Amino acid sequence: PKRKSAINERMEALVSAPLAVEDALVGLFDHSDHTLQRRVVETYVRRLYQPYLVKGSVRMQWHRSGLIASWEFMEEHIERANVSDGLASNKPLVEKHTERKWGAMVVIKSLQYLP
Repeated sequence: PKRKSAINERMEALVSAPLAVEDALVGLFDHSDHTLQRRVVETYVRRLYQPYLVKGSVRMQWHRSGLIASWEFMEEHIERANVSDGLASNKPLVEKHTERKWGAMVVIKSLQYLP
């Protein structure tokens, strides 16, 4: 439990690091240690999608040809329209819409696995 907590703290530090760590994470996508590979992909997704990621939504599934990751995130849209109030002035109307969407990533061992 102590080791897992320490690993989770390090992952969280990478997620919120002010430095660009994405390239280093990508370099570990095909690591032979499956636990490390899973943690690297999760950290990468959490870093790129913060603060839009739905907490606890990152899922990993092993397949014979590699790793499949999926996650849920919130996407915001802002729409603007001019609304007339009858007094010959147009007031801008701003509406914010939020949609839940799914993202996915596949890390394959070799291009030979693609048909």
